[in-house]
Amino acid sequence: MGFGEDLVRKEIVREPKILSMELGELSQCLELLKTLKCREPIKENIFIEGAFRVGFQVKIVPRYNVSCNDYPCVK
Repeated sequence: MGFGEDLVRKEIVREPKILSMELGELSQCLELLKTLKCREPIKENIFIEGAFRVGFQVKIVPRYNVSCNDYPCVK
């Protein structure tokens, strides 16, 4: 994937959970992110911390189910 050894080492120290990812998961997440259909400034904001970090964050960030009941002021 082209990530340098120093970058990988730094990210593992920063977040050891990276080691729990299965083979190919990071590349799948990166492919998903590359195919996002959004405006360029939004995509730049997503990748601001680098592709390696954002590829891992896609995997660990919990998904939330937001409904109208969560926001009583919205009817």
